[in-house]
Amino acid sequence: MGRRSEGDGEAWIAVEVRAPRWAVWCVAVCSVVMGMAGVALVALRW
Repeated sequence: MGRRSEGDGEAWIAVEVRAPRWAVWCVAVCSVVMGMAGVALVALRW
């Protein structure tokens, strides 16, 4: 029981730590890509 609870706790912590990082990276990359696309569209229009 003790070992399982510790292992599960570590596993959950690893998942919780990794998920937010991937989410932040995805949002950052998407925002940068969208920003570059918007600038490109404005530049092409002008």
